[in-house]
Amino acid sequence: MQVTKLTYIGFEVNALIDAGARVRIGEIRHQIRARSVFEFFETQFCDTIDLGVIEADERRALSEQWEDMESAIPSRKKFGVVREGLCLLQAFILEGIQREMTCYST
Repeated sequence: MQVTKLTYIGFEVNALIDAGARVRIGEIRHQIRARSVFEFFETQFCDTIDLGVIEADERRALSEQWEDMESAIPSRKKFGVVREGLCLLQAFILEGIQREMTCYST
């Protein structure tokens, strides 16, 4: 996944947070496990964000990565996130960027 695509998604999620959007952490966890985050965003926030630049194969890869993170990473301990689902997703995006950058630096 290109870092520029990850940062784009991060900026879009940031725009949602700034607009006052709230998503319970349990709802985001459910969407992540169902690999339906993009569909959820398109139905819930279509007037606020645009994720159309993220191709279908990139969506699948991110959905898989986020599902892996959701099951493997203790979000409270690593990210300090316990309530807000958009903050959890933002943390996963940052984790993805960190992983990509680690690949380039080794």
